[in-house]
Amino acid sequence: MKAALFGASGKIGRRALALLRDRGIEVRALIHRSPLPEELSVGVETVTGSVTDPKAVDAVVEGADIVLQMATTKEDPATFFDVSIKGTFHLLESCRRHRPRQFLLLGGDAAMGIWFYPHPEPIAESDPKVAYPGYYAFSKVIEETMTEQYRQQYGLGTTILRSSWVFENDDLLNHFSLLQNVNPAEKGHGFGEPSEETLELVRQGREHLPILLDRNGAPLKRHIVHIDDVIHALDRMIDNPAAINEDF
Repeated sequence: MKAALFGASGKIGRRALALLRDRGIEVRALIHRSPLPEELSVGVETVTGSVTDPKAVDAVVEGADIVLQMATTKEDPATFFDVSIKGTFHLLESCRRHRPRQFLLLGGDAAMGIWFYPHPEPIAESDPKVAYPGYYAFSKVIEETMTEQYRQQYGLGTTILRSSWVFENDDLLNHFSLLQNVNPAEKGHGFGEPSEETLELVRQGREHLPILLDRNGAPLKRHIVHIDDVIHALDRMIDNPAAINEDF
């Protein structure tokens, strides 16, 4: 079995690559700026390029049984459209031509406006997508919508894993830092759209403990998930007929 992996150099992508190798699956990965760690690169076929290049994408997808899309960008207005939206489109188009058994999209609960809008408990996969303000959440909605349409229009076997905010080790602590999370040059963030007062604090380099509020000004609950649990979920979904054409 062969897998095409996009976003292999990222936090989740590196762990997904290790999972695929442990399962004896041949891996071809697209490498953009960040090379793979030496311990992960052994036995992995790599293609240098970008998801913005359809030819590079096609070179990775061709011949794959499973395609995993984990390449994304956060709140960079200069790159989010080309990388997250057009990049996913290029992958779906390549899958439409090459017909892998499964296209697996790593989505995000940002598409649900998970912490910004009120939701029933528990949230269901079929609940409507209502992104909170910002480029990242917007891109997650578009990625999922495109994937669903390729499932419906072209019969592509797809699986969407809608993950919460993924943490490992002590990176959860960064969430309690204003300066780690807000950039005045960018519209929208994991914190939504900060007030001008908040942006001025960041411009001055003044650290504060951010207290996140929902659209009504009430303190909110933030959903998180450990990377081990994400990888466990991926392990259950990859090449599993019961996961084809399902969202989780």
